[in-house]
Amino acid sequence: MKSFLALFIALLSLTVIAEEAVDIKPAELLQADTSEWLIIDVRSAEEYAEGHVPGAINIPHTDMAAQMSTIQTYKDKPVVVYCRSGYRAGKAADVLIEADFSDVRHLEGDIMGWRNAGHELEQ
Repeated sequence: MKSFLALFIALLSLTVIAEEAVDIKPAELLQADTSEWLIIDVRSAEEYAEGHVPGAINIPHTDMAAQMSTIQTYKDKPVVVYCRSGYRAGKAADVLIEADFSDVRHLEGDIMGWRNAGHELEQ
């Protein structure tokens, strides 16, 4: 009985924590009116300088928690995160969700998907 109760509590905890970012396709991002959105490239400054999604700002995923005060105005607006392949974007999205950002999105395919789709990069 104790093990069943422990399993139930663990599963309940996972469902509470399991909230995640919603994927947005590169084409959807291009078509959206992003004037009030925040697009965050969570790669390193060097990677960002090599080329990024137009309009994106750079906050490395390791600095996300420390930069919360600078992006608080976007707490109830769409925030899109991406990296090279998804891992760092997932970490950054978790930080945003934990900070109660209400509309966190992940750029499907990240920067590699953006490039592969033939979309322009900003430098």
